[in-house]
Amino acid sequence: MFEKEPTMKRLKHRVECVVSFAPDQVRTAEEQALQRLGSDIGMKGFRPGKVPSDMLREKIDTSALLEETIRVLLPATFQHLTTTHNLQPVIPPHVEALSKNPLQLKIVFVEKPEVTFKGIDKVKVEKQAHKVEDKDVNQMVDFLLEKHQTTAPVERAAQMGDRVVMDFTATDEKGQNIEEVQSTNYSVILGGKTLIPGFEDALVGLKAGEQKSVTLTFPEKTPAEHLRGKPVTFAVTVRQVEEVRKPELNDDFAKTTLHAESAQAFRDNVRSMMIRQEEQVNAQRREQELLDAIRKATVVDVGPELLAQEVRSLAHDLEHDLQERGMKIDAWLQQQNKKPEEFEADLKKQADDRITLRLGIQQLIVDRGTAPTDDEISKEVEGMLSSLPAEQRANAKKEYEPGKEAYEQLKWQKSVQRLLDQFLAA
Repeated sequence: MFEKEPTMKRLKHRVECVVSFAPDQVRTAEEQALQRLGSDIGMKGFRPGKVPSDMLREKIDTSALLEETIRVLLPATFQHLTTTHNLQPVIPPHVEALSKNPLQLKIVFVEKPEVTFKGIDKVKVEKQAHKVEDKDVNQMVDFLLEKHQTTAPVERAAQMGDRVVMDFTATDEKGQNIEEVQSTNYSVILGGKTLIPGFEDALVGLKAGEQKSVTLTFPEKTPAEHLRGKPVTFAVTVRQVEEVRKPELNDDFAKTTLHAESAQAFRDNVRSMMIRQEEQVNAQRREQELLDAIRKATVVDVGPELLAQEVRSLAHDLEHDLQERGMKIDAWLQQQNKKPEEFEADLKKQADDRITLRLGIQQLIVDRGTAPTDDEISKEVEGMLSSLPAEQRANAKKEYEPGKEAYEQLKWQKSVQRLLDQFLAA
């Protein structure tokens, strides 16, 4: 296939191959490259894609032609090298042109590193009993009843449990207005502890139309850093005082409003819902603990190329996420109070953890044989697509053919879930 046998140099984390192509190989590939690059080039007297090669050469930059020629040669070259020399690359190879005439390329393959385990047989995640206390049920019932509470204006002074509608402004210790700490028609239920300490207490005893000035100290944990621990004077005008009326949980209210057979049935439903939530939270906790344990038990030497590829992937994902939120990386770093070098170190640590876990899981799937068969995947696909109309089902099924990305992704997900279930059942 090549002008001479490729030279192979095996290093710690990679294999370097130097490949020399015969002139006839290059000429054939160059003709294909010319046609690719010239498919959109039109010349007088010729249709696009029908321009003779010698005329195309005059229109196409020589460096662009060389790059495209190499692209034509690479697929078969990669296939030959990986098959002949039993290579297992885990990221796209790096290609460098060493010479043009004769065409000689240096191709660097980063192979899958060896994976071993230390203490994997001792990995076990404890289960927890799912128990919901009566006090927790009572608290949840009260919370749900609050959604059905009503309010009515009263002439009396405000007391704990009432809703107060007010306007307020704020000034600092120098008497300057604090623009971000002011509001109109702001409502609060007294005793709910949603305002800074002391504010709700200061509203007790005020009637609609009354005013009050009160100085309070902002908590140290307030989001506004410039106000932490600082005294702020609030000028409050009460617009309205409303009595809050929360419904009583009885059989009649349960039937007419809560769609339950009785008050006790509603409480039972709440308990069941809370138990299911506890089970979901516990399942997520156990799964995350298991993943952490697998990662810690995985022993693998992640090479610099593989690590750099993962760092680039993480950085790209973060950049895309920030772009969706209309934020630039510099502003995000400032918000996170991180220096660029700290951010880079965090990315490398996260990348190393992700690669270690991924390679550990891949090896465990092989060792423990949790990968589903093609027949099992086919049945899974049929079940997933069964609810689609016939035409959509036929098109979607093509995406789940063996070798397709959707098929391999589904197979990976099922393999991982089986592996985790196996550990969690122990």
